[in-house]
Amino acid sequence: LTSAGDGDPARRCDLLLALGAARTRGGDTPAGRSVCLEAAALARDLRLGDRFAAAALGYAGITGYHFSGRRDETLIALLEEALTSLPPGDLELRVRLLARLSVALYWSELDGRRFELSEEAVAMARRLRDPGTLAMAIHSRRYAQWGPDNFEQRLADAMQCLQLALQANDLELDVSARKWRFTDLLEDGDLSAADRELDAHDGLAQQLQQPSLLAHTTQFRA
Repeated sequence: LTSAGDGDPARRCDLLLALGAARTRGGDTPAGRSVCLEAAALARDLRLGDRFAAAALGYAGITGYHFSGRRDETLIALLEEALTSLPPGDLELRVRLLARLSVALYWSELDGRRFELSEEAVAMARRLRDPGTLAMAIHSRRYAQWGPDNFEQRLADAMQCLQLALQANDLELDVSARKWRFTDLLEDGDLSAADRELDAHDGLAQQLQQPSLLAHTTQFRA
């Protein structure tokens, strides 16, 4: 990183983004987020909106959510700024920013904004017709609108996310969709189906070897 990015700031920014993702996938989320903040600062200075958006998404995490239980002001500010840095129109990056902002607001806003943002992300993703982008948007809507009164929608969203993740060959979204389905099926009392999803989750976690996914499997089995 030190030698490869010295002469080209944009190249250094790309390397920082890759390093941040690698550290997060390796289980060191604080270090990954720190690198993403460095990439965001560099992208801001260079006026590279797409890289800044990527840095904000990297800070949000691989699939875009952490069960923090609290509002993350840094994350929300990054996502809001990233949205203003993109050109107008339907864009994959805009979908992902809207979707992850809706999730970031889950812990602090009880009004309709997180609902509106998540629906906007899904509608834009449908217009773009990209399975992976739509899977991420639906995955985030499942989180952003999570509550006791929408079980059928949650179950349907998790199933659609799973189907789209398989179509896009996105294993990280695949395992996240399995996590949602396990949670919903357990809530519904369908223990046999929940066990099947947990087994599928376990297999994917073993394949990806990401510490957070392996930890979730252990947690769910307990």
